[in-house]
Amino acid sequence: MSEERIASLEERHQEMSEKLASLEASGQPKKDMWDKLTATTPLVTGLIMSGIGLFFAYTNNQAQLKLQETQTIEKFIPHLTGTEQEKKAAIIAMSSLADTETASKYAELFPSEGTASALQSIVSSRHTKERDKVIATKALASTFNKLGDKYKSTNDGSVNNFVSKVVHCNYL
Repeated sequence: MSEERIASLEERHQEMSEKLASLEASGQPKKDMWDKLTATTPLVTGLIMSGIGLFFAYTNNQAQLKLQETQTIEKFIPHLTGTEQEKKAAIIAMSSLADTETASKYAELFPSEGTASALQSIVSSRHTKERDKVIATKALASTFNKLGDKYKSTNDGSVNNFVSKVVHCNYL
């Protein structure tokens, strides 16, 4: 090779070395907003999609639970037209499986000595929450009023005695 060519290559090598050194000294070029947006978009998108998925899963779960509760309560309805013991057992089971508010509503729909007895059991249980006791007490009062109206028209003293015993026990 000729000396001129070698000198030219050495000069070119020197220039490239200087440019490389200046780039290394200046550090990383600053990233603009678009670079940052490009880097964070997959993370943000993943979080949003996960949040949407969790919301729909939770909503679906709640709907399934409500459906199962409804199907369970449906199975107790025939017992609410049976004997007093069956009525009591059905209301207490509804209170345990669903909630006291639902059980109280059904007790009011099917007023009888058995449903009143079940509501008394719910109210007097030490495991019943205070809110549930209030709900059951209101349902018990409504049940007694319906029973009283029903049995006043038939003049049957046995239920009147039952109602007076319960009222005497200060449940109302």
